[in-house]
Amino acid sequence: MRHRLLIILFLLFSTLEAEPTMVQVQQAISQNPAILETPQAKALMQEKGVSSSEVKEKVSSQNETKVEETTSEIAENDIDTTVEDVTNSDSDLHKVTAVAKRVNPFFYKSSGAIRAEMNAKQQSASSSLLARYSMVFYANKNTLDSSSLPTPDDYIISTDDKIGIHVYGDRNKNYSISVKSDGTIDLDFIGPLQIGGMKFIDAKKYLMNQLKVHFKISDFHINIEKYSTIQATLIGDVKFPGLYNLSSFSSVKDLLIVSKGVRDSASVRNIVVKRESKIVAKLDFYDLLFKGDSFDTFLLKHGDVVIINKAEKLVSIDGYVNHTARFELKEDETLRTLIDYAGGMKPDASKAEIKIDRYDDNAKLETFKVSYKDSKKFAMKNGDKVYIYPLDFTAQNSVNIYGNVIRPGTYALNKEKTLNELLKVSLKDGVKKFFLPNTYFDYGVINRYGEDLQYVSKSFNLSKVISNQETVALSPNDKIYIFSLNDIYSSSYVTTKGSTLIKPGKLQYIAGITIKDAINASGIEGVLDDRIRLTTFATDDFMPETSFYSLKEQGDTVLNPYDELEVYDYYSTHILEPIIIKGEVVKPTTVFYEKGMTMSDLIHIAGGFNKTAYTKSISVLRYYVDETQTRQQKVIKYDLDKVKLNEIKLEPYDEVKISKILGWGTQDFDVVSISGEVNNPIKVKYGKGMTLSDLLVMAGGLNKMAYTKSISITRYFIDETQTRQQKSLSFDLEKMTFDEIKLEPYDEVKISKILGWDSQDFETVSIVGEVHTPITTKYGKGMTLEDLSIMAGGFNKRAYKRNIEIVRYHLDENQTRQRTILKIDTEDKALSEINLEAYDEVRIFKIPQWSEHRTVVVAGEVKFPGTYAIDNGETLSNVLRRAGGYTEDAFIEGSVFTRESIRKNQVEQYNQSLAKIKRELALYNAMPANAKKVSSSGSESATLNEVVLEAQKYQPIGRVSLMLDGNISKFQNSEFDLVLKDKDSITVPSKIDTVTVFGEVFNPTSFVYNLDKNVEDYINMASGFSRAADEDSVYVIHANGTSEPIGGGWFSASVEIQKGDTIVVPIYIRENNTLDIWDSVAKILSSFALTAAAIHTLGVI
Repeated sequence: MRHRLLIILFLLFSTLEAEPTMVQVQQAISQNPAILETPQAKALMQEKGVSSSEVKEKVSSQNETKVEETTSEIAENDIDTTVEDVTNSDSDLHKVTAVAKRVNPFFYKSSGAIRAEMNAKQQSASSSLLARYSMVFYANKNTLDSSSLPTPDDYIISTDDKIGIHVYGDRNKNYSISVKSDGTIDLDFIGPLQIGGMKFIDAKKYLMNQLKVHFKISDFHINIEKYSTIQATLIGDVKFPGLYNLSSFSSVKDLLIVSKGVRDSASVRNIVVKRESKIVAKLDFYDLLFKGDSFDTFLLKHGDVVIINKAEKLVSIDGYVNHTARFELKEDETLRTLIDYAGGMKPDASKAEIKIDRYDDNAKLETFKVSYKDSKKFAMKNGDKVYIYPLDFTAQNSVNIYGNVIRPGTYALNKEKTLNELLKVSLKDGVKKFFLPNTYFDYGVINRYGEDLQYVSKSFNLSKVISNQETVALSPNDKIYIFSLNDIYSSSYVTTKGSTLIKPGKLQYIAGITIKDAINASGIEGVLDDRIRLTTFATDDFMPETSFYSLKEQGDTVLNPYDELEVYDYYSTHILEPIIIKGEVVKPTTVFYEKGMTMSDLIHIAGGFNKTAYTKSISVLRYYVDETQTRQQKVIKYDLDKVKLNEIKLEPYDEVKISKILGWGTQDFDVVSISGEVNNPIKVKYGKGMTLSDLLVMAGGLNKMAYTKSISITRYFIDETQTRQQKSLSFDLEKMTFDEIKLEPYDEVKISKILGWDSQDFETVSIVGEVHTPITTKYGKGMTLEDLSIMAGGFNKRAYKRNIEIVRYHLDENQTRQRTILKIDTEDKALSEINLEAYDEVRIFKIPQWSEHRTVVVAGEVKFPGTYAIDNGETLSNVLRRAGGYTEDAFIEGSVFTRESIRKNQVEQYNQSLAKIKRELALYNAMPANAKKVSSSGSESATLNEVVLEAQKYQPIGRVSLMLDGNISKFQNSEFDLVLKDKDSITVPSKIDTVTVFGEVFNPTSFVYNLDKNVEDYINMASGFSRAADEDSVYVIHANGTSEPIGGGWFSASVEIQKGDTIVVPIYIRENNTLDIWDSVAKILSSFALTAAAIHTLGVI
């Protein structure tokens, strides 16, 4: 049964969806049971002989849920057993898109498919493991809340009961007292009172009498706040018999829950409770489960014995009932009672034959078939198995309509049992409310399951049935098929072709479609030729016939089904013939030839000649086909002094070249320029009548360095041979004004600088030397030395104020810049009295013999490394002695001495070289001719990029190469015992036993020093040269900072390798190009190699 239902589920959703998985099918039905109510689903389930309830039940079995235990401060609910009680949530209806399929009642089915279909119609009684119905009772572990119940009068007071006493009236007191093991309670002012073993009502009266003795005019309220526990014994057909501790007010149900329930064979309808050896109750759980009679109100007492007997009659019921389970029946209960216990039959259950399997005296198996009507009389026996079947497919009293209708599915069979009457009712609102478009009214089919157990087919004319010209009788379960035209015939179409259509191909044929409609529906891209080819099959012999139509005049021609339409590109039948003009015209261009086109027309299209055009002659390259049908070309020159432009006739494919005036550069006409000593050198458009005065205004005027006695102008002109020439004009400004100098197009004005004047701007003053902030600032009229010193932050403590120097500039009578040096003593004159002039340069000297605090750093393997203050003239050997000399681990040969002034100079040169590389590289990459080379990994550009990136890692450190000696006294007398300067540093590394290979090798790293190895060996250990290596320029940087090239080839053993050495393999730079930066590259490479040696080999930075 399970296998059959799963197959049906999959078949069902194969009609509703596109190939779902079985998990998707189960999830879809679980989330939206309404899917089973769709016409397609009902029809398929009817055909397969199953009901929607069966499908839902099977899906539910896949989604059993477990009710988890929950705890609350107010109410405790404890449910731990799995109960099949799955309800479907009100989820949104999922849209199901049906896959369009052709309706075919005669679709071929193989024998296997037919057998599977018949098997699906069969009804088999499934055998499943059913639980006892009473097990659901133990799932709910809630017990009676004793605090919510009044204490019964006959409740026996026992040890650990807590008695609550509220005294009110003239006094207000509360007592909460527990009963002791001897049965007494202690009350203030009264003493111990014996109440153990009393009934609650008696104990209550007793306590009130005792309280009245002390509280004479008060009233009392007495209750039990907390009950003691009891002990009860459980025996019989239970899992764990024995003695159980329970709270007061516990019921039999509470006892059974604590004991984990009864055995599967136990009776829950004959539970016996004994108290003091007498039966005080017989309990039937079914009274609670089915009748709602009170059950938990029978409370156990201390010492009660609960007996669970074995069930005498257990029967099971399965199939189409609301609750399938095993039930316990009493002697007089029948099959009808069992069905009632199971919640009754489902709506689609069959009452015709109820199956009962019975084991008779453990000897044989008997099967009975009983109708629901007779079930009241049928007595049940222990072990009976009952199965309720569903209604089978023959029970249907309706017909199914499939195909081209709006609502396919099941329809009620009318009294007349005719298709005519069924359609009459269905078409009461018109055919559009029942049939889908394109319904085929000439044909329909009915499939019928006959009395001879065979399927028969009957066709009919749908239009005649609707008009009652033909009567068609119906039988229950008939399958009525309504077809569309597409079911009978293939879908009609027309076909479009052509490269100018956006989407050529098949178009749905609709009556009345025209040539224009088909072309527009396919989309037009480009220009269509007016001629259209049309091939039609609408001929007498159905053979194709091709005709040509005019789109403009015959575009409204109506097409027939299956017509084929082809359009053509206009320019494939009307070839465009180009003409080219290039050279000295405003807009070089290519245009298409027009009949009668002249040179005048073409030049007009190109915007006319530009100012550099040579107009004495024009050359035309003309193509022609010779007698051998070979394309040839010839150059025709036209002398424009003899022929006019409109007299030169052009032909298709002509190429016109307008030459440039000889000697003319790329500069355009109608501009003038001014350069030199003006505030804003510019090139501007020439205006008629423009003077030098106008141009100077545009350039922001002359600056203070301009030489104004004469001005030179370079002027261009065209000689009689149409060649561009130039001449230099000089104007004496002592004899004429700027307004009198008339400019002409393309004049180049140059304003010279006063002889001896540097690049410094006018109207500034500067102060350097012993001030806090040396500055150059804008000069202000009336500015004094005091003003300037304040702007510089004042003199510092080293400033010598008795010898201030001022350098002052002026122009002599020859317009030549001269200077005068002034000496100022501030003891003779106050700073505020010293007036400055534009471009004064003030220098504040240091007090003679001033000594600054100067330090050097001694680091590494000396006994006392640190920062040491030094005096003037102190030497390196003296500081090394102060540092305690070398340690035993010192690698003296690799000591690194650096000087800050040298580092700054190196950094400046380094950055200049780096900037030059970057600038030249950017210009090189920007040139169109190098565009393709830039992306190449082997190009000069790529190599230089690598140099720049690598160089940024290694800034110069200002190292001075020197040779220390382990004997400091001996070193003191050597040329390397330098006089120290501020911020010098000496680092003595620890002993090192490695040699480093650096640069363009495959594995640049350090290797353990080996006396027997040479340069070649170490490079081989580094996996050899990379492709970018310059093998002829390998050199060694020794530990003391000196470097040595490898002589006689890189493999030469002339250079001795020592510990701490670095072998440098530089990158290969090609010098056969236009980049003028190889000196900068060489400086960069050598500098960062020295830095890298100090970092990698000696580890001192």
